[in-house]
Amino acid sequence: NVYFLLIAALSTTSVSPKTPIVSIVPLVFVLAVSAIKEAFEDWARYRMDKEINNTPVDTWRNGKWQDVAWKDVEVGDVVRVTKDRAGFPADLVLLQSSATQGMCNIETSNLDGETNLQNQASCRPMLATPGRARF
Repeated sequence: NVYFLLIAALSTTSVSPKTPIVSIVPLVFVLAVSAIKEAFEDWARYRMDKEINNTPVDTWRNGKWQDVAWKDVEVGDVVRVTKDRAGFPADLVLLQSSATQGMCNIETSNLDGETNLQNQASCRPMLATPGRARF
C-alpha cells in the first residue's frame, strides 16, 4: 500500500512520464479490496460474538443454578462450566475442578491463536477446603 501511495504521489509531479490516473487506480483498488476483506471479517466476528453471547450458562443465583445468557453474567457470579458446555467467552477464576489436584486444560485459540491446551489450577483456598464445598 505504501508503494502504491508513493508511486501515485510521484505521478502527480511534472517529471513523471505517466498520468496520475494510471497510478491512483491500483492504489484505490488495493485499498478497496482491503476494506471489503476487513468488513467481511468484522461482520463474521460480530455474528460469532452475538451467537456466543446468547448461549446459556449455569449460574448460581438466589440459592440455585439458573440458565443465564453469557451477556447477562455479571462480575461476582459463580458459573458452572461443564463438558457439554465447554466454551466460555469470559475471564473466569477456576474455583474447583473435577480433575485431580484441581487442574483443567484450557484452549485459548480465540485469544492468542495458540491451539495447544494450557494447564490451569484452581484457587488454593478452594483446594484446601474440607470436603470441597459444592454449590
